[in-house]
Amino acid sequence: ADADIIKNCYSSGQIIITQDNDFGKIIFTKSVPFFSIIYLRPGHLDAGFHIPTLKSILKRKELIIAGTLVIGSRKDDKIKIRIKQIQF
Repeated sequence: ADADIIKNCYSSGQIIITQDNDFGKIIFTKSVPFFSIIYLRPGHLDAGFHIPTLKSILKRKELIIAGTLVIGSRKDDKIKIRIKQIQF
């Protein structure tokens, strides 16, 4: 289950990389502690589509710290990255 993945990654300090917005819903509605989540948009596309977005995010890896939600969006060749620090 997604909540179990969040808890396991939190306890081991691992980053979740996903195209599934359910992880965000869980951390906001249930206040589940998490380490970091990288959410790639638009979702449900071939993983190859997201490689440029993920590379852009990883260039700023110093911003990916505990409690961050990173949202990477790509439309055509334009990549937008938003970083939200969540406090629970």
